[in-house]
Amino acid sequence: MIPVIRPPRGVCYRRFMPIALGRLSRRASSSEPAELLLECHDRIRQHMRGAIALSTASADDPAVPATAEAVHRYFSVALPLHSEDEDASVGPRLRATPLTGEAASAVAAMTAQHADIDLALLRLLPMWARLASEPASLSGLRETLVRDTMHFDALWAVHLDLEERIVFPLVTGRLDEATRAEIVREMRARRGTATA
Repeated sequence: MIPVIRPPRGVCYRRFMPIALGRLSRRASSSEPAELLLECHDRIRQHMRGAIALSTASADDPAVPATAEAVHRYFSVALPLHSEDEDASVGPRLRATPLTGEAASAVAAMTAQHADIDLALLRLLPMWARLASEPASLSGLRETLVRDTMHFDALWAVHLDLEERIVFPLVTGRLDEATRAEIVREMRARRGTATA
């Protein structure tokens, strides 16, 4: 059975999700782009845990439809915004600074890896959509779902490590305060919110 974790007392989420969201971190209200991007990475990891749990759940688990819907929604709606944050706001500004060696390679790899992630996601989104409306189809999708989910998770492991180890420290270390503030404004505008 997929574990359904409700928020602890006193913690309020905008909407209940059948996968563990954990507590919202202080990063969510940060004015630093690297912190906001790390908050997105936390959400990616949380939804990957949901995707992995879904791939190994019993077909008659009552949490399958809601989990599939939540995972599908996150990866089809929120993830493209995060990718755009990195590809349209962060990457070009870092490439405009003098980068050499590992730093230059990491910024280039960030965008290239997004393309690989998007291809893997194209295979998973239809399965998650189907499971949201037809949970009994899990048995027939199991082998492909497990394989594609594990591949997707492996892509994320490499990608998140690269960004957290090399790219995000460059954002903080190489971009001035005004540039970082502009990135945050762009991130928030993409979401139509006061916080990214």
